[in-house]
Amino acid sequence: MDTLHQMRQLIALAETGNYRKAGLRLGVSHAAVSQTISRLEKDYGVSLFEKKGGATVPTIHGQRLVEAAGQLLSEAEQVKDEINSMKQLDGQTLIIGADPIVCDSLMAPVLARLLKSHPKLKFRVVITHWAEMESQLRDKIIQIYVGVAHNRRPEGIIFSSLWLTPPIIVCNAEHPLAQQKTIMFSDILRYRAMLSYVPDWLRKPWLPEISGFYSSTDQVHEFLGQNFVESESMGTLRELLLQTDAIAVMPETLVREDIKDKTLKKLNIEGFPFVEKVKGIVAHLEGYVLSPAATATIKTIRDLVESDQSSKTAKNNAEEKDNLM
Repeated sequence: MDTLHQMRQLIALAETGNYRKAGLRLGVSHAAVSQTISRLEKDYGVSLFEKKGGATVPTIHGQRLVEAAGQLLSEAEQVKDEINSMKQLDGQTLIIGADPIVCDSLMAPVLARLLKSHPKLKFRVVITHWAEMESQLRDKIIQIYVGVAHNRRPEGIIFSSLWLTPPIIVCNAEHPLAQQKTIMFSDILRYRAMLSYVPDWLRKPWLPEISGFYSSTDQVHEFLGQNFVESESMGTLRELLLQTDAIAVMPETLVREDIKDKTLKKLNIEGFPFVEKVKGIVAHLEGYVLSPAATATIKTIRDLVESDQSSKTAKNNAEEKDNLM
């Protein structure tokens, strides 16, 4: 583009202070640089350079144009890199292993955002539990893994952390707990709990409460086995939730409309030991060169998580302000 060539010559002259040196830097004649500057001075109606102590230096107007030229070239380079990245992504197939808990609530909006910017990008999402993650990465069945963090970190796998919004506990609108003003942790133990699967971090809060009712560890784990209903299909969990007196542990994003329509109700449990955030991870094999598609996906995950957290913080601040008024 002529404008970019002009801006490069303008910057080269400002940096070298000499028409000949500016031309040598860009591989053009000093006369070509002189013609470009003359044309720009005519277009803007001001002098852009002046002689000072044997050097050609920008005037006050020239300095402003040099600054703008630098920004223009920087943006042009950024756009060029983005276009090259898009060309590399086109036609690639990325296989992602996703924890059931994050598959619908996180990966669906991430992939939707990616497909808008890279419509030819191909994805395959494989439901992958933590126990399967290591072998699937090492066998190259999946290229990256996205899930909830665990204490054990296998060697040879690179983990990067991110904070996820924790799931909520919900029941159907006709459920006895939905009519109860104060709900204690012991109240929910009377009902089956449904979720995609029971990770250690979710099992932990139940243990101290349940242990008070049973005399042995075996009885505690037997209770957990009987009272947790696991399904990788969030749609199935939702239908069971609507039709039974079970409670469910689900990402809020999946049932937000049901809560709004008052077919489901979010339960606020006194003293329930959920943290405000759940530690998540993105993992890939050490020494494995991530494809442009994998790199773009990881960046989009981080952007989306940070955006959600900022929105939630702003909402909480607004609610606190309303409560004070």
